[in-house]
Amino acid sequence: MATLTVNAQNRYSNEKLDNNLSYSVNYDGLIDSISMDGEKGKWKKHLNYGFSINQSLTWYGLPTAVLFTFNYKKHQFDLGPQFRLGKSINDRQKNIGVEFNYRYYITGDTSWFSSYVLFNADYFFEYSKPYKYGIYYSSDPTLNGQVSTSSTTFKSLALNVGYGIKFNLVKGFYLGSHAGIGTCISFEEHKTSLVNVDWSNTWKRREDNLGFIASVFIGYKF
Repeated sequence: MATLTVNAQNRYSNEKLDNNLSYSVNYDGLIDSISMDGEKGKWKKHLNYGFSINQSLTWYGLPTAVLFTFNYKKHQFDLGPQFRLGKSINDRQKNIGVEFNYRYYITGDTSWFSSYVLFNADYFFEYSKPYKYGIYYSSDPTLNGQVSTSSTTFKSLALNVGYGIKFNLVKGFYLGSHAGIGTCISFEEHKTSLVNVDWSNTWKRREDNLGFIASVFIGYKF
């Protein structure tokens, strides 16, 4: 009878120990879960999305850009299409580009005023559809007097570094300005073709220039 009592007590002690261990494991898991949720909350707190509209002065003209922005702590990345507003002098001329900015806010961008250093990259492409150019004159009798067409493409790549300022307004809106200098590489190509003869001539030119950018912008951060 004593043996049965001892065994029952041992079994009760083992079950109680297992329950305590189970509670301990669950408690540790709860602590880990709370800790992970806290880290995710801190990460999301510093993460913001938004957009901005930039009007710039560059070596290749006055492009306007609509940029999608990504902010994390002191870092901001901008990316979006770039184009020229208004009607072109030449109706056949079309243009499109891409603008990328990286901004590092020296003291963060949570106060009403902040400054940043800038890296800017722009790619701009202009082209015109083939149009009637006129009569082609040549010493070759098979080419002389033929109706010709012409088309033009212009490509430019600009890389700049600079400095900017930003003012936080109300409810996520902000505005600012930046300026920078760098380099601009451009490629120009003219192609002349004949309408009734299988013949064409292409003229190409490359230029390396001192690049620059000066922009004003307004944006919104969610």
